[in-house]
Order: sequence, then structure tokens, then C-alpha cells
Amino acid sequence: AAAPTATAAGESVKAPMPGNILDVKVKVGDTVKQGDALVVLEAMKMENDIPAPHDGKVVQVCVQKGATVNAGDALVVLGSTGEAATVTFQERVKLISVAVSLAAGRAPVIVSAASNSTRTAMELAQNARELGADGILLSAPWYNRPKPEGIRAHFFHVADAGGLPVIAYNIPSRTCVNISPALMGELARHPLIRGLKEASSDAAHISEMLAQVGEGVAVYAGNDMNILPIMAQGGRGAITVAGNLVPEAMTALTHAMLRDDLESARRVMGRIAPLLQALGAEVNPGPIKQAMSMRGLCEAGMRLPMTPVSENTCRLLEQALTAAGA
Repeated sequence: AAAPTATAAGESVKAPMPGNILDVKVKVGDTVKQGDALVVLEAMKMENDIPAPHDGKVVQVCVQKGATVNAGDALVVLGSTGEAATVTFQERVKLISVAVSLAAGRAPVIVSAASNSTRTAMELAQNARELGADGILLSAPWYNRPKPEGIRAHFFHVADAGGLPVIAYNIPSRTCVNISPALMGELARHPLIRGLKEASSDAAHISEMLAQVGEGVAVYAGNDMNILPIMAQGGRGAITVAGNLVPEAMTALTHAMLRDDLESARRVMGRIAPLLQALGAEVNPGPIKQAMSMRGLCEAGMRLPMTPVSENTCRLLEQALTAAGA
């Protein structure tokens, strides 16, 4: 029998595969709660000068750190931080399997099924479900630049194929396509599309999006520097890059906002803001992988066409890490 899962809005749905539920730093249990999220890095090691997948060390670290802070931490696998664009299908299978195995029910595992081919995205969503994932993260197709009706059809087809709760991902800086508040309202009519990772830098767009979706869709900050303004307007948490490095701080920040404790949230943000800014000094995941390598959590190598961060960024990261006590 299908195990109960939950939408990011806390609304129960039935998923065709057993599992705990959905998304990044949400609480583990029979219903998805609110929270903050870790994005699993695909740590690399060098083999014959060709980056190859690590053995899961970072997945283990993320689960352990999150679990000590909050039983509701979740993992997102194969997003842009995980270099999904340069991972083979066989490697995807390994990474998802390792994450699901190491999470072992302590944290939901959400897998990105992003592709600019709807058919491919459907297959990735189905595969994630078969491997035991609890939810899907799905961005709009990139490069093709589809019209709104094409984006809507893409999301609906992938949600139907995967049969798992879906968090839509709006990141126009990478896709060159914006999910408008009106379109998100249409997407939310699908019973499995219950969350939104919002990574737009447009303050007016963010405010309109939060007003449009209401309580039916849980909105998560997709940029760490936008956690306070998004959550102050009703957002439920964050899918965070920095959570890989400072999960305690990111959990403290989001949970303070969920308690309406703005003073505590501002205090945490004041301490980590320089680090968050440093992590944005170059295109993700260069800075976060470099920062984690500085603390012995993974190697900094990335697959081409990504190249190492500059020496100046390295200095900036070290200063920010020290200042944040990380």
C-alpha cells in the first residue's frame, strides 16, 4: 500500500512509493512541516585528472549535522550545487541511492528532475521515485524558453509521471524563463505541486508571488540572502546552499522566523551575512565547494566547464569563515 506523504503545505497526498515526505529542511514525519534545507553537494575526487563522484562523504556529513540540529532536516540531491548538469544517469542512480540509504528515514530526500526535455524530466522523476526519493524539485526548462502554457504542461507531465510531491523552482538567472505569480497559481492547481523554491532577485516579484499563492503553496527562499524578506512575508523556510557548511546557523535562522522571533533571526543573519555574501562571490557551486574543502568536508574540484574559484575568492571565503566561526 502507498505510504502517506505530504505536500510542502502540509496537505496529505498519496505517493506510490513509501517514504517520509518532501523537502529541504522540513520535518520528518507523516506530514511535511516548515523548515530550512540542505543541498547535497556531489563531492568530487580526482581520478586520472578527471573529476569522479566521491563515495558519499558529504551526504553522510549533511545527514549527521542536520540530524543533530533538527530532526526535520531534509536533503536535496542533484541540484545545481550538486553539479547535476555534468552527472551521468548511472551516477545519478548512485548518488540518490547513497542519499536515501544514509538518510535512513531520518530526513526526507528530494531529488531534482530538472531537464529542458519534458520526456527526460519525466524519466528522471520516475527513477527518483523508484529509488526511494520522497519528493521532486523541478525548475522550468532552460534554453528552449517555452511560453507559459509550455511551462505548465512541462510541470504537469513531470508531476504526473513521478507521482511524488513537487517543489517548483523559479530561477530565471539560470533558465532565462520566469515563473510568474499568475503561472504559479495555475501550477498550484495540480494536487502534487505544493511548494516553490523562489530564487528571483526581484523584490516586487517575490512579494507578488507570496501574495498570489497564499497558504496553499509553501514558498522557500532559493537565495540565502533572501531568507529574511521571504519568510517575513509568509515563506516557510529555505533551500539553502550555506546549510551544507553552517547547518546550525541556517536552522536557527529559519526557525526563529517561523516563531516570529525577528530579533533572534536578525542576530543570526548579522553573524553569517558576510559568509553568505562570500559564497555568492562566484557562480555556485564553486565558492561553497571551496569553503567546504577549507574545512575538510569535501574536495573543491568541479567538472568542466566549471573551473576553480579565484585566489581572491579563496581569501574572501577564509575571512568570512573565520568571522562566522565556521
